[in-house]
Amino acid sequence: MILPNGRLMPFEQAAPTGQIASVSDRGLRAEDTVRESQRELRLIVDNIPGFVWCASTDGQLIYINNRLSEYVGAPVESLWGQGWLTSIHPHDRTAARDTWMRCVATGAPLENQYRLRRADGVYDEGRSGAVPGSGHGQLHQ
Repeated sequence: MILPNGRLMPFEQAAPTGQIASVSDRGLRAEDTVRESQRELRLIVDNIPGFVWCASTDGQLIYINNRLSEYVGAPVESLWGQGWLTSIHPHDRTAARDTWMRCVATGAPLENQYRLRRADGVYDEGRSGAVPGSGHGQLHQ
């Protein structure tokens, strides 16, 4: 401890006055807070009554919520990348993919319409929309 006159007080004479935390301890607490926030957000997104997905700048789906996976009857992982196209009606796939890739290339908002296969194999009319992400280089539904 430094005394008002600028001299050092011997360590054994100093009374404890606070707590010392290393920067790494604070960093770990911050990481835990971020992980908890991500877990809570994923819980919300996975349980809203709609389909939510996120794509990388090259157009590969990198996140799909559980609702979409349940609707099409396919594991989430099988829909990542370009796997989502397997759930689009064969006659609509090329147009859906081309429209999506145009959006990826230009950064323009997406409006897409196609037939989407349900888990029972029946196709329903579907619409998809996306807008560029918030500076993270991703497109979001």
